[in-house]
Amino acid sequence: MPLPLKQVTEKRLVATSVGAKSNRGVCNQARHTVHLTPTGDDLVYESDSKDSGSPKARLSKIR
Repeated sequence: MPLPLKQVTEKRLVATSVGAKSNRGVCNQARHTVHLTPTGDDLVYESDSKDSGSPKARLSKIR
């Protein structure tokens, strides 16, 4: 699914996400907000999807 940007600031990107209808039934289909914050060479991913457990992750580039 695309991750359309809602806002871009000097410190983070804010996007809207929604589960693909083709995902398994256990996957959350509700629209939610995703925050991507640069941290060093990484990105911190934070979702406000309570049904998905409000996931957070640190994303690193594989070299």
